[in-house]
Amino acid sequence: MKFATPTPSQLRVKVAAILQKVPAATRIGLRAGSAWAGPPDLEVGGRRVPVVWCPSVLEFRETMTDPELRGKLAVLLTDREEAELGADALARLARGRLELIDRWEIVCELFRAQSLDPRLVGLSWMSDQLIEQAHPDGYPAVAGGVLDAETAWAVILKSALEFSSGRPDAKAVLRWTCNPTGVKAFLDASAEMKSDLRTWLESSAGPLGALLLRAVEAGHGADALSLGLALETVDPERADEMAGDSESLRAALRDCQVRLERYLGGSAPSTQDSRLWASLAADLAKERLLRPGQRDVQDVLARLDDVLRELRAEPFARGSDFSPMGLQQRLEDFAAAIDRLLEASVQPAAPGLTPQVSSLQPPASSLKPQASSLLSEVDTAAAFLLMHALMRVDAARRRTVQMAWRLCRFVSAPAMPGTPDSLAKMAASYATEGSYADWARSVLWEGDSNPTFNRSLRKLRSRLLELREAQNQRFGESLVQLCAASADVPGMLTVEQVLDEVVAPLASQSPLLMLVLDGVGHPILRELVADLDMRGWIELLPSGRKDPLLVLSGLPSKTEVSRTSLLCGKLAVGGQNEERQGFVKHPGLVNASGSRNAPALFHKAELNDREGGLADPVVAALGNTRQRVVGVVLNAVDDHLAKGDQLAVRWSGDTVPLLRQLLETAKLAGRIVVLTSDHGHVLERDCVAAPDDTGGDRWRADDGKLRAGEVVLRGPRILGGRGGSIIVPWTEKLRYGMKRHGYHGGVTPQEVLVPLVVLTTHSVPPEGWAEAPSTVPIWWEQEFALLSSDTQRGRDGATALDACSSLPSLRDTETPAAREEVVSPRMSRPLAEGQQTLWSAACTAPCPPVAGSTDGFIRLPGPAGTDPANSYRRGPCPPSPLCPRPSRRQTDKDCSGPQAGAASPAIARRAGHVAAPAECRRQLGARSRRALGHHRAQPQVA
Repeated sequence: MKFATPTPSQLRVKVAAILQKVPAATRIGLRAGSAWAGPPDLEVGGRRVPVVWCPSVLEFRETMTDPELRGKLAVLLTDREEAELGADALARLARGRLELIDRWEIVCELFRAQSLDPRLVGLSWMSDQLIEQAHPDGYPAVAGGVLDAETAWAVILKSALEFSSGRPDAKAVLRWTCNPTGVKAFLDASAEMKSDLRTWLESSAGPLGALLLRAVEAGHGADALSLGLALETVDPERADEMAGDSESLRAALRDCQVRLERYLGGSAPSTQDSRLWASLAADLAKERLLRPGQRDVQDVLARLDDVLRELRAEPFARGSDFSPMGLQQRLEDFAAAIDRLLEASVQPAAPGLTPQVSSLQPPASSLKPQASSLLSEVDTAAAFLLMHALMRVDAARRRTVQMAWRLCRFVSAPAMPGTPDSLAKMAASYATEGSYADWARSVLWEGDSNPTFNRSLRKLRSRLLELREAQNQRFGESLVQLCAASADVPGMLTVEQVLDEVVAPLASQSPLLMLVLDGVGHPILRELVADLDMRGWIELLPSGRKDPLLVLSGLPSKTEVSRTSLLCGKLAVGGQNEERQGFVKHPGLVNASGSRNAPALFHKAELNDREGGLADPVVAALGNTRQRVVGVVLNAVDDHLAKGDQLAVRWSGDTVPLLRQLLETAKLAGRIVVLTSDHGHVLERDCVAAPDDTGGDRWRADDGKLRAGEVVLRGPRILGGRGGSIIVPWTEKLRYGMKRHGYHGGVTPQEVLVPLVVLTTHSVPPEGWAEAPSTVPIWWEQEFALLSSDTQRGRDGATALDACSSLPSLRDTETPAAREEVVSPRMSRPLAEGQQTLWSAACTAPCPPVAGSTDGFIRLPGPAGTDPANSYRRGPCPPSPLCPRPSRRQTDKDCSGPQAGAASPAIARRAGHVAAPAECRRQLGARSRRALGHHRAQPQVA
């Protein structure tokens, strides 16, 4: 009989097993079919054991008595029969015989098993693998003394092939294809092992598991994830969702699937396997995109585009939520929708005339009848674009798209009835809506790398500038009339009145921090307050007031005039010394502070400690509650205006560390915070230079020569020029000084309207004050939810990405009737009614508890790296299809809606996300997906 020659691993395990039974053995004989090709010595249990090949009886007997091996353990391999060796030689061997290498016997020894699962007997390759993979101490003992197939396969899959489990499902097999080491081990395996492995995986992972192995064998294992993502894109059943002839599109998609067979060894997946593969691939791609470090998944997505090109499926790439090529197509679709919307409106009146328009919207006559349907196309294209997975991880581009979408709604909103007839009304209109438009407009200047989308952003910026210039002109002319008539501004505070009217009365009730952010206008303050709201700060207003506090800067709106007047409580011109003296000696502040602790004021140079953080005197002043009034001047924004044209700053507590530290210290001390500025600014946006050294960047001495875009200011509030008269531009496009990132001194609302916000973390506001209602305009918070593309396509519980970046948040109202009033007339009634009907019909499932990142839930982005204004605003609101949001102070126990007992929406808002029912998404998905067809380009059938 011919015997196999043992491998070193087999021989080592066999010798160890014999020594356990015969510890004193010195000679072990084993049968072998050929010469020993292994090492001359083996290490067994810490001992060096010589291995000798004995092809003849004489050599066998001589080795038995070799003086060099006397007293040592040796292993003798031979192909001779026992009868040839003689009884005396056999008597000297361990157990008195030649041992046979039975692989499964060795395996049982390794597992300390007494019996073997019959399913393993015919798998000879597996016994070799189990022996090769064994630890020197063997495997853990099997339960019941029986080595079953599940245990053996688990060792093979985990140890030899690097699977995550012994019974992998289809998702685990797909994840394994991304492991090059495991894939290489499979490709190097014998044909018998591959065949048995396919059978085993099919029993646990279904037909898709075997299909994935065929892709690996065809040399495309590294492409398995990309192929799965491509399968979703070329699904013929999606032809009904696309614009064009469904039958021809379906035929083109089937042709793409036929071309896919070469990746799978010539076989085609069933429709069920194809969709399961696509769903699992989307889940894995999402997991990889949302974890730190994305180099591997970026390679997968780049390969996805290559696969789509090889399948000639480029026209269908926009249907993929993961294809970079599809993202570019969606960007271009969104750009085309913006262009069509802008082309549908007539140009507003040119600067130089006085257009009869609201200070917020273009005139109603400027919108053509089809503008409403074109806005719907913008909504659909923007929603579809934001669903793309890569938009979730590209915060800058997502922010640009969101702002462009908002501004499309802004420029197309019908005009509000009536025109503001006073400076105060125009200021209130700017503070509540115009400042949001300017915030979004500043983001659009960052542009985009996609040329088509970038051109559309330029067109949108141009339209917004035209609207803003018309509003700037009206505002400037009104300011001229007011300054000439009086120093008082009806309906508004002036900057010198802030200490008497706001700071001193508040300081008499509670310790207070007055934070002066030099150069901050309303747009930046809105961004900052949105971030501070997420950090627990509550905005306050005088009881009964709905609009923000309105403050007019000193004129010209420069630091020496406006900040000095603010901190002195009277119109004045000066520097830091004058500011400090005026602040410390202000009668109202002194009266609120008491005789022992005069008001304290800190400027830029006094804030930083040399070793980092706030300086000790600042910390001590803020922490001393007997120090009723502490003032701090921060110059972060004003410094940024000097030279920051290549930086895109997101204004928050994180980007201004001193601001965060001051607010945190004030919070610990229980201080109320008055957050204000001395003036705003306009940014350098292709300004026209008209050099003049008689004034500042945006004002000059009155020389009697008025140019286009300028007005003359005269009156008791003018602290500059000659004889109380200066020339200032009402347009954003003019500067007199050298080029910088931003300027101030003019009379645009952005420059002369000083933001003023009172913040607290106390649950009970000061007497005479109440929590401020939301002032976020309805066009800013989108009216409908974006849905995950996977549930829209009917996937069963699989979500490729919770890509919703901006969920609905209606204006704070009390009743459905009030909500109807809010919707009209700001948005087109057909669109509003259609969206409201769509939600009412779709959302029939009960509202789930507020959740974070849970499959089946739509999620708002968190505060880190996101637009904080996307979060739900505080305050009472009507019951909504998503969930009834109670007020900020309503607790879980108070909640009477379906959400009772869950985490309160206020807590969820702090975390930056809110949940929406998966069932709602599934019901709404089909009709929302069908709506996408009208804006997609007709694919060219290959």
